[in-house]
Amino acid sequence: ADKIADGNAALAAAGAAGKRYGVIYADPEWRFEPRSRETGMDRAADNHYPTSSVEEIAARPVWEIAASDCALFLWATRPMLPQALKVIEAWGFAYKSLAVWGKRRAGEMRGTGYWFTDECEILILATKGRVPAPAPGAQWPSLFIAPVGRHSAKPDRAYELIEAYFPGLPKVELNARARRSGWDAWGAEAPDHFVDDTEMVAMGRPVSAELDEYAADELPALPIGRRA
Repeated sequence: ADKIADGNAALAAAGAAGKRYGVIYADPEWRFEPRSRETGMDRAADNHYPTSSVEEIAARPVWEIAASDCALFLWATRPMLPQALKVIEAWGFAYKSLAVWGKRRAGEMRGTGYWFTDECEILILATKGRVPAPAPGAQWPSLFIAPVGRHSAKPDRAYELIEAYFPGLPKVELNARARRSGWDAWGAEAPDHFVDDTEMVAMGRPVSAELDEYAADELPALPIGRRA
């Protein structure tokens, strides 16, 4: 809790110092209550890292570091989708669209879940101000397949998508576990160094786009056209 409070203060301080980003990529520490705290906590996120309530995440001063024209990419799990939309609005953004990460698991392993097993995760795109969208025909597919790594680790394809859509804008990752070259990082686990391929493999994150269903050379170029 102290780390989260310190991080929120750091965000506000960065905003007060004039730091602004055209792209914000966030993977909040969602707190999901199982049906039973006696039998369902063994798979809870709280076992891996501190979590926060929706109200605490919504109150995070992300608006302090958002440029007047800014794109937000926010990860959300299926049960937390309504809460994620509330957070987007609280941070000053408007929902535009989403992409889906189809999780490739080893062998016949399946995810957990009450109504459906967890085989995907949602990456929401929201904007504030005037943000350019790809020209018609240049959009990436809304579905990408990538291997599952360690708990809550996200695939590199999300970075690649964001960098292709907005190559020249300053970017920050919130709740970062690794610092990517050319990006700023914020979060309780954010390191003070750049990672190399060896470290990324150790984290369970795919190093090569060849591991994805859609290889980079199969994706269209992205001339920027109309505005969202």
